[in-house]
Amino acid sequence: MADKISRLGILSQPAPLFWQVNQVVPAWRMALGTLLAATAVVGLGRLAHTAWAGYGYGGLIFLVITWPLGGWLWRNTRLTSATWGQTLLLVAASLAMGSAATHMLGFNPQADGLSRLTPTAARQLLWQFPLVLPVENLVLLGGLIAVWQWVRPRGSGERLLVALVAALLFGLWHVPSWGGWTMLVIGLTVWPWTIYLFVTGDMLAPILAHVLLDVLAVLQKAWPVGANQLLWPGVILALLVFGLLFSLWFDWHRARLRL
Repeated sequence: MADKISRLGILSQPAPLFWQVNQVVPAWRMALGTLLAATAVVGLGRLAHTAWAGYGYGGLIFLVITWPLGGWLWRNTRLTSATWGQTLLLVAASLAMGSAATHMLGFNPQADGLSRLTPTAARQLLWQFPLVLPVENLVLLGGLIAVWQWVRPRGSGERLLVALVAALLFGLWHVPSWGGWTMLVIGLTVWPWTIYLFVTGDMLAPILAHVLLDVLAVLQKAWPVGANQLLWPGVILALLVFGLLFSLWFDWHRARLRL
C-alpha cells in the first residue's frame, strides 16, 4: 500500500503523461494562450451577447497559440474501464470542496445568478455545453501547466499549492459573471481536478466530471417543477448502469483482441 501511495504525483513525481504534456508547449505560450482565451470568453461573450462567440473564439485562440497541444491531447486521451469510477470520485470530491467553500463564506455567491436562471435559459445553456465545457477545461489545463513550468515544484506541499493556484486562476475568470467570491468557491471546487491532472495526466475524467456537475446544476432549472427530487438518483443510477455496461464491453473487447 505504501508503495502505491508513494507513486502518486503528490508525494513523489507526477505521472509520465503529465511530464509529456509539459514538454509540448513552452510556458510563455501556454500562459499567453490561457490569458487570451479567458479574455476572449469574457469579453467577446459580453460584446456579442452570446457564449458561442466568446467560447468559440476563445477555444480557437487557445488551440492556435498552444499548437500542437490540441492534437497531442486528442491522440493521448483514452477512455478506460476506470474512467467512470474516477469521474464519480472527482464529482464527489468537487461537491465536498465546493460545499466546504460555501460553508466557510456562509453563503453561495452563485445562488443569485442561478435563481434568476429561467427554464428556457437553462435549456439554451445545455445546448452550449458541448462547446463551453471543453474550452473551460483547456483553459484550466493551460493555467496548470503554465504555473507548473514557472514554479517547478519539488515537494508535495509545493505541488498541492501549484494545483490550488491553477484552480483559483480558473475561478478568477468567472468573477465578471458571478462575483468576486466565486473565485474561491470555483477554485476549491476544481482543486481536485488539478490534483488529478498531475497525478494521472488524464484529461478525460475532469472533463466528464465538469460536464456532469454543470449539466446537473442547469438541469435543476430546466427540469419540470416537482421532479428535481428524482434528478440525482436517476443520474447516479444511469451512470452506474452505463459504467457497468461499458466495463463489460471493455473486458469483452480486450479478451477478443487476445484471441
